[in-house]
Amino acid sequence: MHLSSRFGANLRRLGAFVAVATFLFAGVASRAADTSYLKEMPPAQRVIQQIKGGDERDTAAKQAAAIQLLIRMMDVRIGDVNANLNQGTALSPPERQLMQSYYAAARAALAPVQAKLGS
Repeated sequence: MHLSSRFGANLRRLGAFVAVATFLFAGVASRAADTSYLKEMPPAQRVIQQIKGGDERDTAAKQAAAIQLLIRMMDVRIGDVNANLNQGTALSPPERQLMQSYYAAARAALAPVQAKLGS
């Protein structure tokens, strides 16, 4: 099986998981202080290192998409679909640190492709 096919299958499974998690946690009115889920979240650097595409543009797109899915998963777990937009008050310090690392990784993955498009 080609790496991009496996990645696509894994990305679809991750997307399905996010959809189910969103449904299950949609009714959570108050934010739980439990951040134990963070130990299950992969570090941004590992995501970037493990996801490769067919070329530079494909790799950047896949890495950024995976990071965005992880951010959405955090939003669902936090119980606020806009938690990523309210980083100042809605997140605990460990959540904020991980969320910021995900955003930095996505920016870094896309920067070389964006630089070539801007030239």
